[in-house]
Amino acid sequence: MKILCYISSHGFGHATRTFATLRELLRYEDTEIILRANLPRWLVTNSFQTERLTYEKGFETLTIFYD
Repeated sequence: MKILCYISSHGFGHATRTFATLRELLRYEDTEIILRANLPRWLVTNSFQTERLTYEKGFETLTIFYD
């Protein structure tokens, strides 16, 4: 199963919570994940020790807040 995952880089909270879910999915041997985000590479490489996750840096979301 191949999964494409986009993560907001607005702080590291979204990333760390998503990483926990991705680690659980990687327990299945047939899972391959492509992660797209604008996060520091060290954050991703320190969080995963697998060849089945590919990190593609450069994705950014535009968030508009209304009060």
